[in-house]
Amino acid sequence: MAKRAADFIKATYEPLPVVNSPSEALKSDAPLVHEKLDTYKRTQGVYPEPSTNIANRTKIRKGNMENGWTECDVVVEENFSFSPSDHVAMETRCAIAEIHCDGYVHITSSSQSPFMIKKWISQYFNIDVGKIVVNTPLVGGAYGGKASVQWEILAFLTSKAVGGRRVKLLYSREEDMLTAPCHIGLDARVKLGCTRDGLLKAAEIVYLFDGGAYSDKSTDISRAGAVDYTGPYHN
Repeated sequence: MAKRAADFIKATYEPLPVVNSPSEALKSDAPLVHEKLDTYKRTQGVYPEPSTNIANRTKIRKGNMENGWTECDVVVEENFSFSPSDHVAMETRCAIAEIHCDGYVHITSSSQSPFMIKKWISQYFNIDVGKIVVNTPLVGGAYGGKASVQWEILAFLTSKAVGGRRVKLLYSREEDMLTAPCHIGLDARVKLGCTRDGLLKAAEIVYLFDGGAYSDKSTDISRAGAVDYTGPYHN
C-alpha cells in the first residue's frame, strides 16, 4: 500500500551541479558534496580534508625513488579509468529487523559482515552490543557488495518507528543497483620504470577512488590499494 501511495507523489527537482568522476571532484571549482565536512565525527584511521571532496588520503613511500628512476632503461606512463558498478548478486540486499520489549534487537540479513552490523548499530544508537543478535542464514551471492552496512540500519529504524514490530526490507533489482553501496570506481595514473631485462626499479602511482557521496568502504579499499599496489615484488 505504501508503495502504491508513493507512486502517486509527484516531485519537482531543481538540477544541481554534478561531479561525475574523482578527477572532476578534485578541481578547484567542483561543487562540494559535504560543505560542513569539518564538523563530522570521524572514525579511527580516516582523514577527510575539509573544503574538499577528499574523504581520505593515504601516502606510501618505499625506497629511494630518485635512485630508482636513474636505474631504469624503460619508463612507461599511462592513465586508466573505470566507473562504479554493481556486483549484481543473484539475491538483492535484504534485512529483517525486530526490537523486542526487553531491549534485544534481532536482525536477519543477507550480509557478509554480521559483526559490523552489531558494531555500528551499537555505536549509532547506544545499544549494548550484547543485546544485538545478527543472523546471516543465507547469502545469495555478494562478491564484496554486501560487506557494507546500510539496509540493516534502515530496517532497524523502520522497526523502531513502528514500535519495534518486525520489518522486512527487500530491495528490488532497480533499488539494489541505484541505492546500495556498489563497486567503487577509479581514475589511476601509473608510471613504471624497468631495466632492459624487465626488472621493475621504480613506480609512481596515483589512485583516485570514486567512493560516491559517502565514502563507506572506499576508505578501506583505498588504503589497501596504496599498501599493496606493488605487490610481492623486489623492493
